[in-house]
Amino acid sequence: MNEKILVIEDDPVLARNLVTTLTRCGFRAESVQDGQTGVEKLSTGRFDLALLDLMIPQLNGYEVLKALDRKSIAIPIIVVSAKDGEYDQADALDLGADDFIVKPFNAVTLESRIRAVLRRRPIGSFTFLRSDNLTVDSFKRVCILNSKEISLSKIEFDLLWLLMLAGGSTVRRVDIEDEIWGDTPTSNVLDVYMGYLRKKIGNQYFEVLRGHGIRFARSVEMGNG
Repeated sequence: MNEKILVIEDDPVLARNLVTTLTRCGFRAESVQDGQTGVEKLSTGRFDLALLDLMIPQLNGYEVLKALDRKSIAIPIIVVSAKDGEYDQADALDLGADDFIVKPFNAVTLESRIRAVLRRRPIGSFTFLRSDNLTVDSFKRVCILNSKEISLSKIEFDLLWLLMLAGGSTVRRVDIEDEIWGDTPTSNVLDVYMGYLRKKIGNQYFEVLRGHGIRFARSVEMGNG
């Protein structure tokens, strides 16, 4: 069955054009014009991905991301916005968005970015990974360190999971960027998120091999539970 996408966009002309474009790309799609309705629609579990504008009424895009996080609704979100500042992108990604596309864009770019995000979920066939006092549960999307839950953004969680899943092997930067963001992100965003993980998890778990990539530096137990 084709994936179903919710477009959360208050411009009726743009929303209609996006739905038409998505349908031509082989997706099923519908649209809503405000953030509150968007959250309610996504809460039904009937959608595989959402395209989210930032400047929408009732709940803006940032508030939608926060509401989805509070409700533990783990659905891929691509922010589609005319706001193209680095802080806008960083804020949206840190709140749980999977990608950020700046308006205007073409149908080829939109389809490729959507398929990249859909392709990387779920990552692997295991539901938990464990290393020493660190446990990551992909089903509940929680991270436990020394018996305490560590708050991770969606990107931080996916990055940690990807590195642990490699089982001590070095993962090339280009492969990490393709897996997490779908293409090469701007600036040093991977280094920024690695900094977040080092601060929250600990430097001892990660090793950067210059010219090669990044690896999880401890042994990992993998399983389903």
